Amino acid sequence: MVYFDHAASTPVDPLIIDFYAEALTRDNANPSSQHSLGRNLNKRIQKSKESILEDILNLKSGEFELVFTSSATESNNSVIFGMQKEIEVKKQFSLFFNSDHPSLVAPHSRFLKGSARALDNVSKSFINTDFLKKKEIDLKFCGLVCLTEVNSVSGEQIDIVSIAKKIKSINPKIHIHVDGVQAIFKTRSELGDLSQYIDSYAFSGHKFGAPKGVAGLVLKKVAKVEPLLLGGGHQGGMRSSTVSSALVETLEKVMLVNQENFLSSYNSVSGLSSRLNKSLKENLGSSIRYPFDKLQTSPYINSFLIPGIPSDVIMRHLGEHEIFVSSGSACSAKSQKGLVILKALGISKKFERNLIRVSLNHNSSEADIEKFYICLKEVVSDLSFLS
Repeated sequence: MVYFDHAASTPVDPLIIDFYAEALTRDNANPSSQHSLGRNLNKRIQKSKESILEDILNLKSGEFELVFTSSATESNNSVIFGMQKEIEVKKQFSLFFNSDHPSLVAPHSRFLKGSARALDNVSKSFINTDFLKKKEIDLKFCGLVCLTEVNSVSGEQIDIVSIAKKIKSINPKIHIHVDGVQAIFKTRSELGDLSQYIDSYAFSGHKFGAPKGVAGLVLKKVAKVEPLLLGGGHQGGMRSSTVSSALVETLEKVMLVNQENFLSSYNSVSGLSSRLNKSLKENLGSSIRYPFDKLQTSPYINSFLIPGIPSDVIMRHLGEHEIFVSSGSACSAKSQKGLVILKALGISKKFERNLIRVSLNHNSSEADIEKFYICLKEVVSDLSFLS
């Protein structure tokens, strides 16, 4: 099997499966319970939290807190809805891009008219500080800016430091939230360089080898964000829900492995990405187009168009050979949201059904690349009557 959909979800790291299974079997107590089992689990959770925040992400626990969530979608929603009331009361607005993940875009539909403003990057140019020059963007009245460090469809990688630094120079009170799901342990190994400029950062464990169901929201302690979930006041009142010590400790272990192997993994994937694109150009020639070739992109995400042949048809044929790719973000694949994202990225309506995304990880191989492009060439040839 060739699995090239790691941007959607990456298999659980084999190194931690036994660790996770043992933790699930052993740690049955509720960490909020007052007996010794519960107190001990809570201490371990706090130890993991401090390790992730300070030793791995390179942030100061006195300045930031880490809230464990179930997904990056929850983390993004927590910030946006947690600031909605204040933004509307102060008659401010929240700023985001239509090319962002649906979990950044959709929550804004509940904002009062004028309290949420969306931008497209249809010029196909690198997202930089130029968008701040738009007449409709007056940052003096902005309360929240949402940025995606690596776009899940195009792979576009933006310079968070430069953009956030410019925003803060105009209005230091703006809350800058970053969706770092496709960046952490892929294009960056820690967050220390962002600590002066951002106020929150979302990541998800199943994008880098942890089990599904555990994610994180890094939040500046001075940030005014109301909790999304109310109840028992867990995690300092920011997320009322029983914390899974098994998931938390497994997340910590996976993050340590990724941190240790970050550079070698990045170099390996960069080489595979170059080989992939070179092979596709050599073997498919004019049958393939690269709409994002002028952008600075992550080597982990490689997207291209095959005009005339619907991507879902190509995917079905590749699937018959046990080769699995995608046509964009898994979270928008079953709705019209995916088409909105493509439009925002500058993909014309003519080609909106022709995008293929190949997302790699450090376990991808040269043999996988070769099998993919050979099979894709055959599939495109077989389906050429459709174009």
